[in-house]
Amino acid sequence: MTGAMFAGAGPEETERRIEQWAADVVTKADRYQTMQEQISRLSATERSADSAVQVTVDSSGALTDLVLSDHSSRLRLPQLAAQILDVVGPRPGSPPRYSRSCAAQSGTTRRLSGPWSPATNGVSPSH
Repeated sequence: MTGAMFAGAGPEETERRIEQWAADVVTKADRYQTMQEQISRLSATERSADSAVQVTVDSSGALTDLVLSDHSSRLRLPQLAAQILDVVGPRPGSPPRYSRSCAAQSGTTRRLSGPWSPATNGVSPSH
């Protein structure tokens, strides 16, 4: 806290501001805890272009399900492996394709810019 926050405030006003600040911190912590719990439950499913491969990943990107269609048995093993890696893995320098699905599931309307801080409240200033 800075002295400027309390400049010119009497003891009662200072106490009120501290109590309000503390209540705001608790509210924000609860909101971020709820968001963390929601994010941990997210999953997304993606298919290859020919539907031979279907994968489901959890919020951390871990593979939780892999379904190979009958069509996959007609693929050569290197082709099948390439399709699995293509559907599961992100392209270098880009977010995974399933990130849009996870964002939609979460209902998140503001983008987090990194770790929470009092200055930014964890929200990118552009959003």
